[in-house]
Amino acid sequence: MGRSGRVPGVLQSRWIGLIRRTVHRTGAEVMLCRDHPLAPAAVWVGRAAGIPVVLDMAENYPAMLGAVREAGRQELERGPAHRAHDHPLD
Repeated sequence: MGRSGRVPGVLQSRWIGLIRRTVHRTGAEVMLCRDHPLAPAAVWVGRAAGIPVVLDMAENYPAMLGAVREAGRQELERGPAHRAHDHPLD
């Protein structure tokens, strides 16, 4: 995934095709999206199919992204010498 947490364009277009086929095959009247990075693909298909899309964020995704960024920042601040000691090659 890119820095924004979204699915890369190549995979996004693959997901659009899979979601579209599933919507048409099942005759879906509504879509429930539980994966935040796939929401753009779900919304695109939902608009094209004329059906509503519900994004159910079961987790606090913005907080998770913040925690990941903070952990990465702390790792960078510690520097490569600390990382080498954290994971010896013995």
